[in-house]
Amino acid sequence: MGEKVMRFSDLSGQLVPNPEELVAITVVDHPEVEDTPLRLEALPEEIADLGKLSVKAVVLDVQLPNAEESTRYVLTTTNFNKLATEQPMAAVLAGAERIVTRRRGGSANGEVRNHETLEWAGTPHKGKTSPIEAQLVRENLDAINERLTVQGFRTIDPAHPDHARRYGFISDVDA
Repeated sequence: MGEKVMRFSDLSGQLVPNPEELVAITVVDHPEVEDTPLRLEALPEEIADLGKLSVKAVVLDVQLPNAEESTRYVLTTTNFNKLATEQPMAAVLAGAERIVTRRRGGSANGEVRNHETLEWAGTPHKGKTSPIEAQLVRENLDAINERLTVQGFRTIDPAHPDHARRYGFISDVDA
């Protein structure tokens, strides 16, 4: 007996007769979705106007003094440029310190970091903490803190308000 698999566009629900034509779309971050990134598939014609709909944006991670985690902001380039008041933003950026970054989605050597495993749970990251990671941290705090110390990362303190919220040591009612 044979089996036939039918594929549909995630955006329109339209039947896709030739799945090789599907465009892969990665939702990297979305304010209303906790567990990103997400993958969608669509037909090329469904995203033909994407360039017209998009905006040129600047993504900032802002680390306030004494804050454990940074806050991400997305601004239009026009609004970002307004932050520079003494000289044009182009001049400010030309004189800015260059940061050597790791490849996105993994470590410097390309390995993927799954924060829902004991190997990576509790390691600082920009994404949202999943319920699975939070549970691993709560149930294995001593072992995870020992590993974090060896790896040179900050340890997790259940009494620290940011850590308590992130890993579920307190409920939102207690906060």
